[in-house]
Order: sequence, then C-alpha cells, then structure tokens
Amino acid sequence: MERDRYLCKVCLTKKYLCSSPADNRHLQVHHIVPIEEDAARKLDEDNLISLCPFHHRMAEEGEIPRAELFALANIPPGKILNFIAKCGRPTCSPQKTNFSPMGFWSEKDGK
Repeated sequence: MERDRYLCKVCLTKKYLCSSPADNRHLQVHHIVPIEEDAARKLDEDNLISLCPFHHRMAEEGEIPRAELFALANIPPGKILNFIAKCGRPTCSPQKTNFSPMGFWSEKDGK
C-alpha cells in the first residue's frame, strides 16, 4: 500500500467506474496470481496491487485482466503523481471527506 501511495491503482485509471465511493481507509492488497496458484509469489511486489473493495472484487472475479493488473502494479509512484496531476481526482475517491490523494506525497517525490 505504501508503494501505491495508499490509492487504488484501478481507480486512478478511471476505466472501471465504481458503483459506490471508496476511500484509502478501506484499501485491500490483491494478489494478482492467487496464493493458491503460486504460493512462492505471495510477497512478490510485482504480484501485489492496492485496490479498493469494489475493484478488488472485480479483480477476484476476473473482470479486470491479470495483464492489466500487472501493468498497473508496475507503474512507479512518480508516474502515478503525473497521472493524477493530468487527470485530477481518482474516480472512486469520496466526495464528502477530507481525503486528498495529493496529500500523500509532494512534487519532490519523483521515485
């Protein structure tokens, strides 16, 4: 979650719209290749992605392709910052809270 700056990476794409708002307090870590399929990949960073509950369910049910999840998992934090700066607030962030994705890092964080 720290690597993903406590944001749902699928929300950032605005490709799969949420039916209800989610926020960073309910993030879940998804194993792209399930532990049951390959227990050796359980803690591989490239096999983990932070998702809101809505997108986690979609990923678990195969509605978001694994290839897409792998690609999103490998987006560096600096690229996420650039994406948000261009596109604005993630689709699934709550509208009535003080949650601000920009509050998790500064412009100096270019990793």
